[in-house]
Amino acid sequence: MTLMMARKLNQYDQGIRAGEWKIDRMVTGIRSLRNTTVGLIGLGRIAKAYVSRLAAFGCHMIGFDPYVTEAQAKALGVHLMSQEQVISSAHVLSLHVPLTPATRHLIDAETMAKMPQGSIIINCSRGGLIDETALVAALLSGQISGAGLDVFAQEPLPADSPLRTTPHLIMSPHAAFFSDTSVDTLQRLAAEEALRCLRGEPLRCSLIT
Repeated sequence: MTLMMARKLNQYDQGIRAGEWKIDRMVTGIRSLRNTTVGLIGLGRIAKAYVSRLAAFGCHMIGFDPYVTEAQAKALGVHLMSQEQVISSAHVLSLHVPLTPATRHLIDAETMAKMPQGSIIINCSRGGLIDETALVAALLSGQISGAGLDVFAQEPLPADSPLRTTPHLIMSPHAAFFSDTSVDTLQRLAAEEALRCLRGEPLRCSLIT
């Protein structure tokens, strides 16, 4: 989703289908990946994997996580900043936090107004982190140039959701994890974790209390 939105492949595709071929008539404002600042809210396991992939394209990585130290972030190749600084600096903002009362609508109209003009938002974490009504407005105004959503406040997405007709938005049905082998792997890991718990062994993932 990040690469598609950053390279505006969806707009090229739409332009060609409409009979266009000249690049400047299909897209504007494409930033080189080497000149792109990617911001992460949350630096957990999935975020670390995301960092390694985007760093390979030469992106500048910044992030916020109150549980990560400067040294840990530096080892990942991420410049640790405050949440406000990440939001106001990132050309691409990717969310990697759980949904809690504190994070609900973490990205709302006020937040998006502080982001760089034409920035991109990616959410494959939890629905509810983004105020979807505000996102629609930001995409229509051009404040946000593109977004990729794998999760939604209500799933399945309601038939009358304005997200369905909003331009410069790509969506998937909570399927970011899915592959031919992912379901088998998920079931195996769950069974192994349950067995470790029954044996009193250290868990792969810490318990939520």
